[in-house]
Amino acid sequence: MYSNKENINILTALLVAYGVKNVVVCPGSRNAPLVHNFNECPDITCHPVTDERSAAFVALGIRLRTGERVAVCVTSGSALLNTLPGVAEASYQKQGIIVISADRPVEWIGQLDGQTMPQPGALGTFVAKSVNLPECKDDNERWHCRRLVCEAMIEHLWSSASVHINVPISEPLFEFSTPELPTVHAIVTVAGDNEHDLAELLNKMTKAERPMIVIGQTARDAINDTIIKELRRSIVVLAEPLSADDPSPSLDDVFTEMGTDNGAYKPDFVLFIGSTTISKRLRLFLRSLDDDCVVVMQNSTPVLEDLTRHARYVLVCEPERILMKLTGMFDGNASEFFKHWNELLQTVGEKNASSIPATLEAKAVKAFEALMEKDNTVFYANSTAVRLAARYADHYVFCNRGLNGIEGSLSTAVGASLVTDENVYCVIGDLSFFYDQNALWNQHLRGNLRILLLNNNRGEIFSTLPGLSDSPARDYLVMGAHKNTAVGACHQYGISRKMVSKAEDLPAAIKWLVESKSSCPLLLEVMAIKS
Repeated sequence: MYSNKENINILTALLVAYGVKNVVVCPGSRNAPLVHNFNECPDITCHPVTDERSAAFVALGIRLRTGERVAVCVTSGSALLNTLPGVAEASYQKQGIIVISADRPVEWIGQLDGQTMPQPGALGTFVAKSVNLPECKDDNERWHCRRLVCEAMIEHLWSSASVHINVPISEPLFEFSTPELPTVHAIVTVAGDNEHDLAELLNKMTKAERPMIVIGQTARDAINDTIIKELRRSIVVLAEPLSADDPSPSLDDVFTEMGTDNGAYKPDFVLFIGSTTISKRLRLFLRSLDDDCVVVMQNSTPVLEDLTRHARYVLVCEPERILMKLTGMFDGNASEFFKHWNELLQTVGEKNASSIPATLEAKAVKAFEALMEKDNTVFYANSTAVRLAARYADHYVFCNRGLNGIEGSLSTAVGASLVTDENVYCVIGDLSFFYDQNALWNQHLRGNLRILLLNNNRGEIFSTLPGLSDSPARDYLVMGAHKNTAVGACHQYGISRKMVSKAEDLPAAIKWLVESKSSCPLLLEVMAIKS
């Protein structure tokens, strides 16, 4: 029987999955549940050593002789610090070891409890990665625990440096009632230059019955749009304006149209490329999949960024190289899955193209995008603005989606305008604009900076949050309701401004913003005042 502590069982299962066969164990009460698990596991051999300083070097010796990954397990407190000389030596030899330390609950740190000290990060720069596992009270923490162990192991396997896995364990410690370890998949890294492993991975994808490619935010021109168009002839490809010059229809709209009966649309293999997405519904859909069907791709050293929660592989390769290999490898036209998705995407695309936008802001963005070309440089601010881009833009757009904050959206567009003579456009909401209006405090701004300001006198995105309308604090305290306009900022900074508040005035105003010749920046303020 194994420990009843889920973080310990997940860790044990993953050590086995990553091929760790030898663990040097040191005596102690806090790490006793860990030692018990390792001793119970038939795939692991335990080597007892009392002195932790010696134990780390013993682990190094096993590593040097076998060439295999080896761990050392110590109890809480100063025991961890005593491993440092061996850890450093192992790291400098590029023969790193895995340090596993038991820990006391975080609330007792600094409270004079025995053998209790800040253990996460205690080995400093002598380990390439240090993780602190949760104690796993729900599925989110179980996923987090698995991910953290996999992050440490991926770094260990990739760099051959030492890593530190800290395991907080609350009392009672000695309950051994779990009959078997959980089924937990290791996350495997595949290098793009390893032709054998790469061929096996691509073979898995081409044999899948319902394959899908999802492209998150990437650098402009990172993936040639002709490759995406070619792939779409035989495989489902979901991409947003943050990803490509040939984006899918708004994916939030797609999943709304799909509804909750989505079994026919679920893939059995996903290749996820890039970083974040605009669509929250897409992220929730991906998180509903199974653990064994997701490959995430990184350009260089593997970093586990997995918004799907289900990554099984990390593929380290330039995306365009892999996508080129995949063109022509699928016969998706005969697949019901492929047909379902194509019909859904076509339906949503046609609805969005023919529908009349419900708000003045949406009307403005649709009219603006009708004049945009694929080579235009267009920045969108976060919140409502970038969601309108997802619905109406048919080209690549820039957006600060790394952290999704409202600050700096205008400044980023200003920066781009300083290093080109071509027009740089910024579509921005009122809170983002007023928060960042110091971006206009710059004597080098020129007429190539064009700003479409969607002023609805509040943070309109908050009106979409279920339940918030019940709060009397919503409008003025949460949504930041105000009565400001850009007229003062434009006057102060020498910016030419037009204002529209009626839909019939939009075509001429948008044309002015896009086509006018000017020596100073232009700003079109769309006053979509809410009552």
